[in-house]
Amino acid sequence: MRSLADRSFFRVFDLLVASANPNGSAKRTSWKIAGTVWNRERHSFSGASHSFSMETILVEHDAAPNWSLLIVKEYWWLGAQDKPLRDLRWAKIVSGSSQAALKWFKARGEI
Repeated sequence: MRSLADRSFFRVFDLLVASANPNGSAKRTSWKIAGTVWNRERHSFSGASHSFSMETILVEHDAAPNWSLLIVKEYWWLGAQDKPLRDLRWAKIVSGSSQAALKWFKARGEI
């Protein structure tokens, strides 16, 4: 994993989210993993011609080195389609070092 845009980063991210929110359970709005606090928000709109959903997760590491990371997942649909017209995922360091955040995620991916 070389950057926050790598597929391997999102693979580890998805595994961590899934471990905190097992199948069949309601999606949690906050949880903790290995010294980090995760906060999830979901925003959506549904209209006559299109709809979208945006999920944001803020991951904060309060111990040294401190960092905060925002991960956003967007989904867009036209009409009553089953599959999204577009889905987009991105991550942005909010504070601290992106390298420190990547190091933390790499360590979780090796477990």
